[in-house]
Amino acid sequence: MSENHKTRLKIFNEALILFSQRGYKNVTMRDIACAVGIKAGSIYSHFKSKSHLLGEMYDFFLEKQREIAPSLEKLLADAETKPIREVFMSLDYHFSDAEELMDRIVVVACAESRTDELSGEFVRKTYTELPKKYLGALLEKLIEIGRIEPMNVDNFLYIFSSVAFYTTMRLFTKYQPTVEQWLRVWETMFSMIKQK
Repeated sequence: MSENHKTRLKIFNEALILFSQRGYKNVTMRDIACAVGIKAGSIYSHFKSKSHLLGEMYDFFLEKQREIAPSLEKLLADAETKPIREVFMSLDYHFSDAEELMDRIVVVACAESRTDELSGEFVRKTYTELPKKYLGALLEKLIEIGRIEPMNVDNFLYIFSSVAFYTTMRLFTKYQPTVEQWLRVWETMFSMIKQK
């Protein structure tokens, strides 16, 4: 890995920590350069602006998510034969070695989504489009093949997205949910789905 690439990664990581601790708008490119230990002007040879850096963080998250998420085709095929709980739990994937990094990205996005268009778009994709694509399609398939009772999928997705957003906002605070609490959320959501 070249020195240029190492510096770029360090900028990315330090900026993400600062954004998640202080808020995106309260961090300057100079603050990031200082945290990395480089001259303030040299940061622009790696990222043209703070907004560009934030966009790269969101792109990184979405790419990693695409890499580890089950394919929609596999998910729907599994819905035919596998235990329903197992199929749902395949959607609760983790980023293993990058879990904290990924959590910080969504925390920044959620915190900034009200005032920053890029963050709002990322939150919309993460909490509305992706659940509809995967979870919504899975529920519709399970209803269609008669494995679960008919239900209002849109209402379920709204509740799911709201709970996921709220839980994300608690990350890196003294109210951070434990693994057990997150699993209880999944159990509660799962209990709303009535198997035939």
